[in-house]
Amino acid sequence: MNALVWNVKKIILLLSWILVCVALIIRKKLGILFLMVLLLLTACSNRNSEQEARFSDYQRGFVKGWGSPIVETSDGYYFLVGESLFGEYLVFMDRELKESSFVCSKPECLHEKENDENKENCDAYFFRSKAVNYYNGKIYVLADGRVPDLVPRDAIYELELDGSNKKKIYDGEGKINSACIHRGDMILYEAKYIEGEKNPIVSITKFPVDNPSNLGVLYETNDYEDVSINFLECYQNYCYFSLDIMNEDGMESHSMIINLHTKKIKDCYKIANNRLIVGRDCLYACSLLNQDKEMEEWEHEHYECSLDGEKKRKLTEKDFEALGRGAEIIRADDQYVYLQDVDYGANAVTREEQMYYIYTYDGMLMGTVSNRNFSGLVEFLNGNDKHMFFKNLGSYYKIDKSQLGEGKELVPELILEF
Repeated sequence: MNALVWNVKKIILLLSWILVCVALIIRKKLGILFLMVLLLLTACSNRNSEQEARFSDYQRGFVKGWGSPIVETSDGYYFLVGESLFGEYLVFMDRELKESSFVCSKPECLHEKENDENKENCDAYFFRSKAVNYYNGKIYVLADGRVPDLVPRDAIYELELDGSNKKKIYDGEGKINSACIHRGDMILYEAKYIEGEKNPIVSITKFPVDNPSNLGVLYETNDYEDVSINFLECYQNYCYFSLDIMNEDGMESHSMIINLHTKKIKDCYKIANNRLIVGRDCLYACSLLNQDKEMEEWEHEHYECSLDGEKKRKLTEKDFEALGRGAEIIRADDQYVYLQDVDYGANAVTREEQMYYIYTYDGMLMGTVSNRNFSGLVEFLNGNDKHMFFKNLGSYYKIDKSQLGEGKELVPELILEF
């Protein structure tokens, strides 16, 4: 009997030990599974954070002289389309640039088909829009502030990705001609007139996107009667812009650099009396040597500079063959340098022969685009690593960069027409 009891006790003890081991194994596996899930979530979070930072930072490939008509997000692209006299609309296109839709959350809205009285009720409608930006899951549009007086005053609008919750977050005191988002800050150029003062105040200011009341001044002057700021761009720790001053001899352009860390300002007029082109960890500068303003003829030289504006070397046709024919560097990104034949003045190439040139940094011609594909004024945007864009009379065209190679001529594809 005692032996039976002992045997039963041993069996019970053995079963208990087995159950404990199984529990420990299950617990260990659950722990490993939990750790795997945690690592997966962390990796996804890191990827999302990297992607968010990529799209929320300054997108220099979509900027023209004043502001950006296109901005990229993880889901696709937002375009400003329309004509300034009648207002513009914010339109979304998928990542393949195939389907488009108005950025409006109101199902009953007719958008561009609304009558004049109702068009401003459309989420997608903006009057005299100048720039569209993206930050942290929201869209920001620079447009007329719709202030009911005779003084032009612009504003920054914020809206959700579907157009809902549209509201002003910043009211300017004058004309805001350009605005971009860089490293969490909204950086904008504003011009305003003070009663009794002859000269306007032109300034570059910034504020955190999530705290518009915290406004700081990066640059300001009222030394000139007729002055404007163009080509406002940001890259790494720098803000670049062109200060264009009109005087009795014509326009005088000063390429300016603000160090966003030290707040120091540098005038690069001696080597860049035209705009600075931001490239892959370098700048391209254009300097006018001789100019006959009456005949609209000139000679110029191009330089490669460091990001802080120090001249490194002069560029020639050995660097980019089209320079030898008088073409000018107009844009650059991390992949390519873009040049264009002169399209105005006595130096202009005939319209049928005007070309855009796409080069690698070591001078290999990857492709060309002819101006004969367009009518009237054309704005070229070098875009991202997949597409470059052309804006022509309210319509948008694209070229897939996968087609580049061997210097062949490429034909733009119409993707959006308004």
